[in-house]
Amino acid sequence: NPSLIQVPQPAASAAFSRDALCKVLYERLFAWLVSCVNSCLSASDAYEGLSEKERARMEGRFIGVLDIFGFEVFEHNSFEQLCINFANEALQQQFIDQMLHAMMSQYESEGVTVERIPFDDNSPCLALLETKQGVFSLLDDECAFPKATDTTFLAKLMERHGKHSHLKPGGTSSDPHLKEGGGATGAAVKSTAAAAVLKAQEAFVICHFAGEVEYSITSFLDKNRDRLNDGLNSILKASSHPLIKMILQVVDDSIEGGGGAAEAG
Repeated sequence: NPSLIQVPQPAASAAFSRDALCKVLYERLFAWLVSCVNSCLSASDAYEGLSEKERARMEGRFIGVLDIFGFEVFEHNSFEQLCINFANEALQQQFIDQMLHAMMSQYESEGVTVERIPFDDNSPCLALLETKQGVFSLLDDECAFPKATDTTFLAKLMERHGKHSHLKPGGTSSDPHLKEGGGATGAAVKSTAAAAVLKAQEAFVICHFAGEVEYSITSFLDKNRDRLNDGLNSILKASSHPLIKMILQVVDDSIEGGGGAAEAG
């Protein structure tokens, strides 16, 4: 009989392992659902036998589904809120490109005179987040160093981008909710006890299109790694549960947790 070895884990470490397992299952389940929908909607077998006119008519039929969380800002914001808000920044830029730039170009080409619509360009914020040596890139780099910590990540971020127009040190947010230390009930707290405003060594502020958000760096590296330990990895692969076995077959890559910031955004 195989021996059972128990390895005590701190509560925080156990919680991260639990969350990583849940995220892997959710990721695989979502990918499986998408593959099922695509299989049902696919017309590849019948497509080859269609005439050019029939193909053109079929290509005009599609269903688009967009489901996002929406912009998030709470008293305590962490890696999860940064990923969600990054997605919203990208959607905002796409909206600007499609609804403003593209439409204005079409009006001009058709000789239609319209007034220019003023808007805030969020390209600098997106560049800060997604470009090489941006926030997510630096975070991935830090995760590759064994001795890296949340503090070293913040130090490198501020050293490289401290003068960026859309990045500010922790504790400098202009969000009145944070400045007043308002809780869920809206009760104001004295400014000296505004726990929501973190020190510069504990957080950073991103100036998003929807407003400033202060992000606590606590557990940033662990959340970005989001990897399963070998034990949980083996348990998943050996699972006899039909659904788990099915959703794990959807992707070919090895089970090692989420893909870091790039996939989470």
